[in-house]
Amino acid sequence: MVSHRPPEHAVRNLPIREVTLAALRYTSNNFSALTRIAMFPLLLSTLLTVLSVQALTSPGLYLILYLLTYVPHTLFAVAWHRRTLLQTEEISTPSVPAWQSRHWLFLFRTFLLLIIFYGILIFGSIPVGFLSAILPLVAPFLILALLLGAGYVVARLSFVLPATAVEESYSLDNSWQQTKNQGVRLISAYLLMTLPFILLYLLISPLIFDGLMSGKPQLPEITEQLTIMDLLQPYINYLQINAVGYTFAQIILLALSYFPIAAIITLLSFAFQACTGWVPEDIEKEGDNHDDNITE
Repeated sequence: MVSHRPPEHAVRNLPIREVTLAALRYTSNNFSALTRIAMFPLLLSTLLTVLSVQALTSPGLYLILYLLTYVPHTLFAVAWHRRTLLQTEEISTPSVPAWQSRHWLFLFRTFLLLIIFYGILIFGSIPVGFLSAILPLVAPFLILALLLGAGYVVARLSFVLPATAVEESYSLDNSWQQTKNQGVRLISAYLLMTLPFILLYLLISPLIFDGLMSGKPQLPEITEQLTIMDLLQPYINYLQINAVGYTFAQIILLALSYFPIAAIITLLSFAFQACTGWVPEDIEKEGDNHDDNITE
């Protein structure tokens, strides 16, 4: 649906603290809906995880299975964006959603943003590597600047995802225009939301893996004839020996990840709504007083 023509610039500055707290509050208050919507994507992700463990010795098959993990992510992200943006508490989201054209476009644009992000990192690593060799003390700051720069660009373009989920006529150019002067606010909001979850993941993931897996990979001796496969093989053997424990650990972390993923998706939806002034078409036509879910 097309609710109105996108404005040329942001209609308001993004309130970083308010939109972050609103996203966390909305996700917490809708936890039962989150559980229902995440059920099928989680089951699909679990299946892909099991198959990936079996495909460790086949790099090509493993890569295909990795790319397929974006399918359950797309199913969940589109459904959650629609729930947050369409503003209907009773919105009907089937437990097993049908794959539609909006899912294809969302998946394509997700890959496009990933290509842009990693492309910036790859090309930016050339001057960063050159400068780091000359000034090794500033290397960490250069790497951080490169990561933030790539994140800034993708944050400016990220509004295409919620717009795609609600089938809004919207382009990367629209996103870039409407996030003018909002890039720092956007990336600050993303960091404010994601960093605590990342730190929590770094704390609990070793506990889960250590509790379900035994032993350590036996690393080979470093020689001139050592190949990449020689380095990877001990880890592959270690994961194959601990296949059951590794699989269960991955499934546990997958299940735990849906709350932070939902919170980040909600943040993106609310940021899109705040900066563009977007409202659902039916609300706009009726002229109702629309609650943005964000307390100013």
